[in-house]
Amino acid sequence: MASSQVGDMVNGNAERTRHLAKFPPSLWGDRFTSFTLDKQLWDKYGNEIEVLKEQVRSMVVAGGRKAAEQMNLINVLERLGVSYHFEKEIEEQLEQLFAKFEDNEDYDLFNIALHFRIFRQHGYKMSCDVFNKFRDSNGEFKETVSNDVQGMLSLYEATYLKIRGEGFLDEAHAFTIAQLESLVGGPHLSSDLSEQVMHALKQSIHRGFPRLEAKHFISFYEKDASRNETLLRLAKLDFNQLQLSHREELCHIFRWWKELDLTSKVPYARDRAVECFFWTPNAYYEPQHSVGRAVLTKIMLLLSVTDDTYDAYGTYDELKLYTNAVQRYNFLYQSIYLSWFYLTKIGRLVRVSRYARFVPNCGKLQIRTLLDYFFSSSGDAGLTDSSRNITMAEEDDVGYVEGVEASGEVGEAIGGGGGGIRGENR
Repeated sequence: MASSQVGDMVNGNAERTRHLAKFPPSLWGDRFTSFTLDKQLWDKYGNEIEVLKEQVRSMVVAGGRKAAEQMNLINVLERLGVSYHFEKEIEEQLEQLFAKFEDNEDYDLFNIALHFRIFRQHGYKMSCDVFNKFRDSNGEFKETVSNDVQGMLSLYEATYLKIRGEGFLDEAHAFTIAQLESLVGGPHLSSDLSEQVMHALKQSIHRGFPRLEAKHFISFYEKDASRNETLLRLAKLDFNQLQLSHREELCHIFRWWKELDLTSKVPYARDRAVECFFWTPNAYYEPQHSVGRAVLTKIMLLLSVTDDTYDAYGTYDELKLYTNAVQRYNFLYQSIYLSWFYLTKIGRLVRVSRYARFVPNCGKLQIRTLLDYFFSSSGDAGLTDSSRNITMAEEDDVGYVEGVEASGEVGEAIGGGGGGIRGENR
């Protein structure tokens, strides 16, 4: 039966039953093919950042600050996108704060919700019972809560850290959304606070893209009368320097993809180099994960082409044969890249096993999840959930990644159209 299927393909019968999607061309053209890193500007940023980092580190570890003030400092560092410079110091502070945390009567809704959100974000088990004092005897929110806009906004963000069975947080989520929506544009909110509320309702912290959320918060924070100028300066410089790094990575990946010229070999597939690589810094944007971004971007690109092969090109009979060929291999990268070798002879160009150790654990889990979804969603095409038996082959010295330190953001995060922080040597 398999031989007759192959014969049909050779004789062109498959072409008569093929339904092409005819995807539109890429929006990006050659926009990202050239980028030259300004070394002097990079060094200027770096030198000042190092000085500011030491000043901020001293602030984080300094004693004598109230718990609420310390938690607010940690929150600002995370919202500004610079907390990755102080991970050890922040974890030490949170451990101390959690050990001595009490449901103090002096804590208002804003601070209780802030503690709840930050602790849960960092893996501390904190009960939602800490919010009970803001409810009346009937279990409803007290009237004072509706008048506390900052508190409701903090509670709204905290509700995204709920776990199954916490019905109160479900109620709090619906309540805060309704209350905040009714206040937007009203006389009780300043224009700056109204803007923050609108942005939060549109995009919560927990579900936002880290770099874009950092940029939004920088714009809010610089209007805050109580802002710390050292923190603000560090955030702006760090954002711009990291953006330069991501733009250079994007240029490397874009060039690699163009030189690979896979779109001419499989013209039915979408050219999604920029979109795939936009995904990776939102998984981990820190500079030390440059190689991990390159690995994950390349995997995403080939998965995208594979997806289009199944969804927009291959016939049922072809896909059954192709699927059976893929399933003969036991390892993750062999099953992806060697199967593509059959079609395009590019397997030798993209091998990444050696660099699996650079991919953070969350990235490894995401890769497995993507493959599980891809394999299981193909249904009658004959795919099985084989990726559950796949290991990352971290010790396998199979190949290399060609001089790429890749990834970056798109649009305002990339800064191709002047998306950096203004006023900071842009």
